[in-house]
Amino acid sequence: MPAIPAWNPAAALALMDQLGSETAMLSSSSPGVHFGDDHAARPLAQRVNEPGRELVQAHPGRFGLLASLPLPDLDGALAELRYAFDVLKADGVVL
Repeated sequence: MPAIPAWNPAAALALMDQLGSETAMLSSSSPGVHFGDDHAARPLAQRVNEPGRELVQAHPGRFGLLASLPLPDLDGALAELRYAFDVLKADGVVL
């Protein structure tokens, strides 16, 4: 997708420091992780959420995680919700 902006943690932290922001919340933007296929959306949600958790762990207090859910797949979303809170220790979810 050509509209995805370049992003890296070091530049984000530098900008946060410049602006006096202590913490930033990581989340995926629209269109999310569901593109019409429930079975493809479920692992994509985890592939989005797990690197977010790694950044939170690498930079405690600087980043928080808002986990992506594979909605409208309700069963998949509930499973990812449990995983996001129980395993990844997400701070919230993106709806």
